[in-house]
Amino acid sequence: MIQFFKRFTVFSIILTITLFTLQIIVSNIIDNKSINGQDNLDQTTGKKSEVLFFGSSRILASINPKILLDARVKSENLGSSGQGIRFAIARYRNYLAKNHKSPKIIVCSMEPLFESGDSRFEKDRFARYCWNANPNDTPILNYFKFNWCERNIPLYALLKYRKIWDCIFLNNRSSWLKEGMEIPSSNSLCATSPKRFDFNTIKYNLNQIETQIQIFKNLAETNSAKLIFIQLPFYRYPIDSPNNQFELTEHICKKFKIDLINLHRDSLNQDCSIFCDQYHLNKKGSDIVTNLVINQLETYLQSAQRF
Repeated sequence: MIQFFKRFTVFSIILTITLFTLQIIVSNIIDNKSINGQDNLDQTTGKKSEVLFFGSSRILASINPKILLDARVKSENLGSSGQGIRFAIARYRNYLAKNHKSPKIIVCSMEPLFESGDSRFEKDRFARYCWNANPNDTPILNYFKFNWCERNIPLYALLKYRKIWDCIFLNNRSSWLKEGMEIPSSNSLCATSPKRFDFNTIKYNLNQIETQIQIFKNLAETNSAKLIFIQLPFYRYPIDSPNNQFELTEHICKKFKIDLINLHRDSLNQDCSIFCDQYHLNKKGSDIVTNLVINQLETYLQSAQRF
C-alpha cells in the first residue's frame, strides 16, 4: 500500500509538471493572438476608436469597419455569433478595462426575438482565456460561467472544449483579423427558397431584456458614451409573420429614450439580392447597410465634436 502511494505521488507530480509545462507552451503560442477571430480581447487593446459595434453574427457579418474608415470613422466590430445584450455588456466592460476610455458612440443590435437570455452559444471560442486569466477578462469568463476547474487546471478548458489543436496550429483563424469583420458570402437568395422562420417558437423575457438595457445605458452614460440601438434587415419579414414583432424594438427605445438606427425596412427585407440566408446579409447587403449606418452616424459624430 505504501509503495502504491509513493508511485501515485510520483505520477501525480510528473503529470502536474507536464500539464503546467504544456500549458505554458500553448499560452506562449497564442499570446496576443486570436485563434478564431471572435476571441479578440487583446486585439482591441490600445485602440482609439470612435464607434463600437456589438451584437450577434448579424452585426459581425454586416458592419464593415474598412468602409467606415474610408468615411473617416474609426470603429471596431465586436459582434459575436449567437450573443445578445448580456454579452455586449461584458465585452464593453472588458474593452473599458483595457483601454481606460470609451468611444463616444456605442451601437448595439437590439432584436428581442433573438435575446433568449444568457446565451452559452460558442462558449468554446473563449476557453483560451481561462487559465491564468487576466483580471480584465473576468467579465467575459463570468458571462460564460467557466467553472473553477476550467479556470485553474492547466489545459483543462482547452481539452474540454476541443480547442487545443487550434491553439497549437492556429489553423482556424477568421477574416476578422484582417478585415475587422466576418466576411459574408457573395451568394444571394434569389435562386433559392429558404425555409420560413417560425417566429412563434421564439421565447424571450422582456423584463430581463429591459433590466439589461438599463444596465447598459447606465454603463455607457457613466463613461460619457452615447448608446444607440440598431435593427438590421431580416429576409421576407414581415411577410412570414402576421405580427410585426420587430416593432417591439421601437417601443423599447422610446421607453428608455435610446436612439434607434432602424434598417428593418420592407425595401431591404424583401430584396433577395442582399441576403446570403434568411438571417444574414451577403457582401452586397453588408456594403449597403454599412453605408446607411455611416449616413445615420454622421449626426451623432458631429455632436460628439468629431468634425
